[in-house]
Amino acid sequence: MKKVITTVGTSIFSNNLHGGDREFVERLKNMSATEKWDEKRERIEELRDKTWKIIKSSKDPKVSAEVQSIYNILEKADGTIKVFLVASDTILSKLAATLVKDWIQKEKGALIKFDNEVHLVRDLSVLDSNKFLENGVQNLIDTILNIREQENNQNEHASEYLLNISGGYKGVIPILTIVGQIYNIPLFYIYEESDSPIEIQRLPIGFDWDVIEEYVRFLKRPADITEAVSSEMEKLHLIQKNEENIWELTVIGTLVANFLDRQPPFFETPFGYFIEHKLKEYYDHVYGSPNVIHGYKPKTVDGDIDLLIQETNGFKGIEIKPFSVLDTPNRLFGFMEKLLLRCEEAEKQLEASPKEFWLITYSFKQSGDPAIPKLSNETIDLLKDVSSLFADSYEQSIFKLKHLFVKPNKIDGKSNRILYHQFVRSSIKNNAVKTIFSSDQN
Repeated sequence: MKKVITTVGTSIFSNNLHGGDREFVERLKNMSATEKWDEKRERIEELRDKTWKIIKSSKDPKVSAEVQSIYNILEKADGTIKVFLVASDTILSKLAATLVKDWIQKEKGALIKFDNEVHLVRDLSVLDSNKFLENGVQNLIDTILNIREQENNQNEHASEYLLNISGGYKGVIPILTIVGQIYNIPLFYIYEESDSPIEIQRLPIGFDWDVIEEYVRFLKRPADITEAVSSEMEKLHLIQKNEENIWELTVIGTLVANFLDRQPPFFETPFGYFIEHKLKEYYDHVYGSPNVIHGYKPKTVDGDIDLLIQETNGFKGIEIKPFSVLDTPNRLFGFMEKLLLRCEEAEKQLEASPKEFWLITYSFKQSGDPAIPKLSNETIDLLKDVSSLFADSYEQSIFKLKHLFVKPNKIDGKSNRILYHQFVRSSIKNNAVKTIFSSDQN
């Protein structure tokens, strides 16, 4: 089933109310639905009745931009569609959404299903640009992505989503266009005066995550932004100074940070595989190539062990992840639990026990970074809990956190055309991988 996230404006009023009837709209203009809905219920009902009386007998889908666009989407869909209405936190927008829903259900109830609620977005205000940029944009993005995530969690099968931006405040169109590109959600738009819809699929271009990756930790924690990175981040339009002269995320920075929170790009891009191959090459020199297995696959457990190092008295099981994984405990434990399961299966196949479990992390080296990343007390406690996970199954085992700094080179457009050019071409130096936590020393 195609699922359509539809922004809602107030065209159902402007298209159908004229002359003296417009005073009903003016009475409720710019009032918050969250704060004033109950207080203004009598006036709301007046406006609803007045509008419904005009539109209830109409068969014209141009009754509003939302109705017309949803009908066009239905024509292209194979079967039924489900619609999610997203409105600004205003009485008029919420009421418009309920009228759109009621009118469509009257006409096409068997083919078009609606989510139970109208999703209201706070601070999506045309009157206050500061609120819009500082809060409204983030609230809108969160609303759209939360709809998609909640639906996916409730259904086993992935759904096809569409962003219908025909209605609502036109100032959100550039933002939603970027959201659609990043999250691979097609956009649908129709002009109220037109019968021809515009559908914008994801363009055959990509975002250069190689550049963004260098600033991931600062996007998640703007308070940590240093002078060494602020200039480049500002040039990339990721950050800006606020009225207190403090760095904060721009709209673009917010979009990227939101994306990173949900699915960091380095979990899906080839860079992580480069790191694995480089570390395989590095440990081949330390332990001998025949003893280092890259991507060891147990027979009865899904996935693989990134690196497995065989020794005479057992083996080491190694997981390789970006350093930012330490900021997400649930994700970290998920990876470590899988590593443990895979090592338990490898023990049966190799007839040897895992003696050490390693998590090797990597991050970009900034000019102001210490030689070894400093771990907070909270992170150390987290790593102790991870150690216990392995110790419960293998009492004498050791858990180690190791770290590799990736030093990005300058991009000069000549010999160095990408951020990792020198890293990819060279070998990891001796002692570049440093142990920063060990369960037998903490």
